[in-house]
Amino acid sequence: MNPPSPLTLALAIPLIFILVGAIGRKLIRGTTWDRSDFYFGPQLCLATFSSDALFLGELFRQPQPTASQAISGLLLIVVVFAVYIWLLSLHQDWQQPEREHRSKTQFCWLVILSNSLGTGLFAAFVFLVKGLR
Repeated sequence: MNPPSPLTLALAIPLIFILVGAIGRKLIRGTTWDRSDFYFGPQLCLATFSSDALFLGELFRQPQPTASQAISGLLLIVVVFAVYIWLLSLHQDWQQPEREHRSKTQFCWLVILSNSLGTGLFAAFVFLVKGLR
């Protein structure tokens, strides 16, 4: 059996995370599906941040860490943190009840853009930092 391609891993893991998380939110709340069940951009950023931090911790424990991986890992962790803060601000602005009447715009910001940024950052970690090819 052939192992899955890195592209499959880089996209499938965040998408599975979104689906499992949405099911978990629905079950905890105990009501019908809600759009907010699928707001996972900030959580995907944190998953990327923690993956990158663990990777850097392992990398710097090596006697001679690879400079390119260290630089890309450190750069990504700064970018992920900045995007995470911006996504928190975005969710604070658009997740308010008074914004519900603008549901299409809210959907675009909080589901499409936010989740795409989180997934994209995780894919960047997989390809640029971890170096899966």
